[in-house]
Amino acid sequence: MLIDHYGGTTFPVALGKTVTGKATRAILAEIIGEDAADRLCHAYGAQGKLWVPKCEGLTLELRNRRIRATFDRHTIGGGMTAADSVREIARRYHLTDRHIWRILKEVDQTPPASRQTRIIW
Repeated sequence: MLIDHYGGTTFPVALGKTVTGKATRAILAEIIGEDAADRLCHAYGAQGKLWVPKCEGLTLELRNRRIRATFDRHTIGGGMTAADSVREIARRYHLTDRHIWRILKEVDQTPPASRQTRIIW
């Protein structure tokens, strides 16, 4: 994902007409794919840059959902004890077991309706 590589920064978006523009577009295509890079460059190429948000809240929510799903797989279908599952998940995500227990007590957060126009996806 683009936010994993460039979140919180301004990314140069090029139309791909110059050597530098082609190189920049190639980097973008490697990260998000050819089709998405074409659409992004078409939408923002004339501006020359695109601010990429960090999306920390979304990133954490997705991580926490993966943690809860892994715990369910371990304990419901995998025959693992809750404590063993929490220890394994804590090691995998480099978090404390106490933090994993807090995450497991949470419910999935529903994001507010977006007011942003859907341009690319």
